[in-house]
Amino acid sequence: MAFLKLTTLFPFLLIYVFLFTSSPAHCNEIEDVILKEINTFRKNTNHTEFSHNPNADCFADKVAESLKDEPCSRASDFFYQLGMVPRLPNYQQLFGKCNIKANTTKDAMMLPTCVPKLNKTLLIEDYTQSPYNKSLTNPSFTSIGVGSKDQWMVVLVTTNNSSGSFSSGSAPSLLGLLHCLIGSFIGFIFIALLIN
Repeated sequence: MAFLKLTTLFPFLLIYVFLFTSSPAHCNEIEDVILKEINTFRKNTNHTEFSHNPNADCFADKVAESLKDEPCSRASDFFYQLGMVPRLPNYQQLFGKCNIKANTTKDAMMLPTCVPKLNKTLLIEDYTQSPYNKSLTNPSFTSIGVGSKDQWMVVLVTTNNSSGSFSSGSAPSLLGLLHCLIGSFIGFIFIALLIN
């Protein structure tokens, strides 16, 4: 009888495991290549590798998405550095999409570039053989986020201090709350079935 109850619960347990305990996969090969090449560049210039910053990653993706219809000739319009506000029409809204507190982005730098078909060689050159390389070798920057859309690549370098870390807002995300509720519910059902 307990076996029958367990097999009834098994599909729900599987759904829980696959939907709520795994983190979303990062499936953009060119972004992974650029991150790896930037870290290799940093290592070759005697700097520690950047750590991955998921919030900066999210923000870089949202910025690249918002730039997708912009011509490449405007790439320098969207560069920003310490304390500067980039000329993106929806810049403030992007914080909410990634659950980032705006005051944690002041000491970061956004390095956008526009390369047809996101050619890997040209992208690597844009970041390592241009004025961007000063930001990439600046020891104050410790983590990185990379995003792309169409011909746009956006790299965000962040610090580990409170004004440059791209920290999350203090309110818990709805997905996290849902995760806890569903996990608790399935746990209660599982225990109830085992007890009976």
